[in-house]
Amino acid sequence: VTSITSMFAVNRGLPLTIVASITQETEEQYATPFVAASDSDVAFTEEGLNGKSIGICDFQASCHMWAATAAQRVGLEPEADVELVRVPFPTMGSAVAEGRVDTATMHQPFDAMAMAQHDMEVKFDAVEVLGYDHDLLEVWFSTQYLNNNEEAVRAFLEDYTATVEYYQENTAEARGTIADEGYV
Repeated sequence: VTSITSMFAVNRGLPLTIVASITQETEEQYATPFVAASDSDVAFTEEGLNGKSIGICDFQASCHMWAATAAQRVGLEPEADVELVRVPFPTMGSAVAEGRVDTATMHQPFDAMAMAQHDMEVKFDAVEVLGYDHDLLEVWFSTQYLNNNEEAVRAFLEDYTATVEYYQENTAEARGTIADEGYV
């Protein structure tokens, strides 16, 4: 679950606790791009976003927060000056290419596929919009589950930590195993 979705859930009273970060948005590694047609005037400016439609994966998700924040940071009102359009990740590239939206927030592998299939480019990204690196995906458990299964959660977190450390120390081998097993 994304960090933003977790925050919305907690804010609405769902009893959950985040126990681990899976991935982060960073300029050094990966930041979710806002992709648009190469000849588009979409930009992270008031003129570049005013009146534009932005494809988002869903409302009250990270992509929604990034799009709304982008509008606000350049002096626009998210609901009045830009149109936020729910578009499933697999169809975001075609939505941009066909002009159904002006730009879209696309995660891998969808952004790479879209840019390979269409004349598109990254116009700006989530880290630029927020102004800092941030968690993207997290592991969480309900408070009740944590209270009733402390040993299982502790064992899971130990295994998760060992797996991440192994992957970081043996990235080429780990990627090969993941591919060989058909996970990608």
